[in-house]
Amino acid sequence: MTDSLPQHFQNSLAGRSRKNLTQHWPLWVALAALWISTGILQYLAARRTAGHLIYTLDDAYIHMAMAKNLARHGVYGVTQFEFSSSSSSPIWTLLLAGFYVLFGVHESFPFILDLLVSSFILVAAYTFLNGKVRSRIVTMLTLLGIVFFTPLPLLISTGMEHPLQILFCIVFLWLSATMIADETFARKPSNIVYVLLLCAALVLTRFESYALVFTTCLLFALRGRWRIALGVAVASILPLLVYQAISVAHGWRWLPNSILVRASAKGEGMFNSMESVVVLPWKSPDFYKIGWNALHGAPYLVVLVGVSLFLLAISWSSSRQLWKREHMLLIAYVAAVLAHVQFGRIGFFFRYDAYLISMGIFVVPFASVGLFDELKRWMTRGRLRAAAGGFMLLFALQLPVPLLIRTFLAFPLIPLASQNIYEQQYQMGLFLHRYYSGRTIAANDIGAISFLADIHLVDLVGLASADIYHLKEEHEFNTARVLQLCDERNVCIAVAYEYWLEDGGLTGFQERWKKVGGWKIQHDVVCGSNVVSFFAVQPSAKRELIENLRSFSKTLPADVDHWLTFDALSDSSRLRTKP
Repeated sequence: MTDSLPQHFQNSLAGRSRKNLTQHWPLWVALAALWISTGILQYLAARRTAGHLIYTLDDAYIHMAMAKNLARHGVYGVTQFEFSSSSSSPIWTLLLAGFYVLFGVHESFPFILDLLVSSFILVAAYTFLNGKVRSRIVTMLTLLGIVFFTPLPLLISTGMEHPLQILFCIVFLWLSATMIADETFARKPSNIVYVLLLCAALVLTRFESYALVFTTCLLFALRGRWRIALGVAVASILPLLVYQAISVAHGWRWLPNSILVRASAKGEGMFNSMESVVVLPWKSPDFYKIGWNALHGAPYLVVLVGVSLFLLAISWSSSRQLWKREHMLLIAYVAAVLAHVQFGRIGFFFRYDAYLISMGIFVVPFASVGLFDELKRWMTRGRLRAAAGGFMLLFALQLPVPLLIRTFLAFPLIPLASQNIYEQQYQMGLFLHRYYSGRTIAANDIGAISFLADIHLVDLVGLASADIYHLKEEHEFNTARVLQLCDERNVCIAVAYEYWLEDGGLTGFQERWKKVGGWKIQHDVVCGSNVVSFFAVQPSAKRELIENLRSFSKTLPADVDHWLTFDALSDSSRLRTKP
């Protein structure tokens, strides 16, 4: 293997012998499956959202708001009025901003980009498998596995950066494993440049990608390719240092608040593990329990890791060669999974560990080439071996079950999640856009409201407000300090989940903030709460808020319960009630 990366793509798809395009039918089948399934799911979602394209997570609108403000106002922030370190994927935000500059701000761009990037994932996987995996049926099944087991249609529905992370990971993993195994391939300057650029792109897309990057860096070092290992380390750390410098210069912390807030709120993942590392990990059993508990909750990862280790053992026993590309793929993948479950998080709408599933589905068929023939030869050497081999094949048929269960759980959520976001966060954004543009709002779900309405914002969670996060960091997040901050910022109303505020430590805030009304959605599967409440922070804002809610209630979706509360008379008047 002496081709550079672009040459490999060209040779595989075009074919050295100018093969007819029909011979690439596994790719066309997979692309058709991706586009058709995504189209069907989006059609079902649109039927629940009055024909609107609505993303299944409010987080997507945070990226969109930041991209909009960067494109229109040159401000990297959730609002156009100040910088905020709120995006966990700087490269995705910059990519959206570039499209907004070129074509204007439109809600469909995240969906279009994710669909195109997901198609490129299949093209990249097919390119690497084509010629290596002889069976086109196996190639097709592998590509379909990436589509449905990841699952790509769900990631597209989120409008976020996860498909881009998967694309970078698969290309980076194949390129790194080939460079580790093949000295001639590793010496090509163009390949070195590609792997370093991919390092930087990976960590700027999702910080969890460090699990894969550091794993491959270690393998380069063990192989004796010290210069490449050093380059990988520098290329992966330098973007973080640049981001830190920009963020700290604006009064923010060294990582995006979207990462810091969620880690500190749950006490999970990277920061919990890092604390155990610093304080004598061998004396801290909790350090070892973190990864074990994560794997226990992700049987699909256990299957992929177990199959990878089994293939590695079989291949090693037959070849006795460590530095093979197939072995490097398997070792890098297993190490990346173990690092991720130890220092990262899994789950949450099937997205945090999606890149590990896609990589595993790609690596297993690629690395198993020739081993099936070995198994058949082994089975012909006796009845006992034949029976054992047959048992192993029957057992192998059960392995996709956890992945199938994951898919069956994921797909029905897409229309429901879109409906939830449309009926709650999207309506909040339309409400604020109509009545409160240019004014200061306090809220705890900030994506759609920031994208749809040009407001000043006090984020009560701390993703977009440095002052709020500093209060939490200094353990001074309490009712008095938050009320004082809202008064200083001239907050007029608050739109929030009431129980979030109480659980977060703002007990007794109702004595100052007058609850005026609320909305309740049905069949909540993705929102933080099915009830969002509206508060008049300033007494003078109460009457206006009542009238605005009364007027806007005429345009709310029919499934949304809404009401007004007149606390002065200790009475409630419900405008419309659904059973």
